[in-house]
Amino acid sequence: MPTNDAKTSLESSNPLLLKGLTTSDIVGKEFESFELAKSFYFNYANVMGFSVRKDEVRHYHKGCIKLCHWVCNKQGYRPKIWLEKVDRVYKPYAIMLEGCLASLRVNLQHDTRKWVVKEFIIEYTHQLTSNYYTQFLRSHGNAKGSDVALTMSLRFVGVKRDRWHGIIVMLDTLENIYKIK
Repeated sequence: MPTNDAKTSLESSNPLLLKGLTTSDIVGKEFESFELAKSFYFNYANVMGFSVRKDEVRHYHKGCIKLCHWVCNKQGYRPKIWLEKVDRVYKPYAIMLEGCLASLRVNLQHDTRKWVVKEFIIEYTHQLTSNYYTQFLRSHGNAKGSDVALTMSLRFVGVKRDRWHGIIVMLDTLENIYKIK
C-alpha cells in the first residue's frame, strides 16, 4: 500500500518526494488518466536525471490504448550483428544503449477505467544526469513552436546547424530590444 508521502509525490512534482520513491510505493497505484500516468513518469525521470521513450503500446481493436510501457532511453543493447560487422563503409555510431532497467508499465482497468501501475523498476546501469542538464535530454526538451518553425526555415534556406543557436539568440535579443511580439 502506498504511503502518504508516495501519494503526495504522485500529486506534486516535488523533487525530494520523487527521489525517495520505491517500487512498492508505486506498483498498484491508480491514475485517473493516461496523461497523468505519463506526466508522473516524465517528472520522475526529469528529477532522477534520465530520458524516457515508449517501448510498447497496445491498443484495443477500436483503437483505444490498453497498455503502455515507458523505459529509460538507454534500455537494451545494440544487436551483435552490427557490432561484429567487418565490411563497414562508415564508422559505427557511438554505443548509447547500456542495458538500463528503469521502466514504468501501466494498464487500463476495464471496470474502473483507471490506469494501474503494473511494473515500476528503478535500477539504473548508467550515470544519471544532473538536474541542470536534464533540460537538454530529448524527452524533457521544451522547444517552443516558434523556435521549431524557425529552425525548419533555417534548414530550408541552407543554414548549417552549428549556426542555428547564434541566430536564435540574436533574434531573441532583437525581440527584447524592440519589444517585438
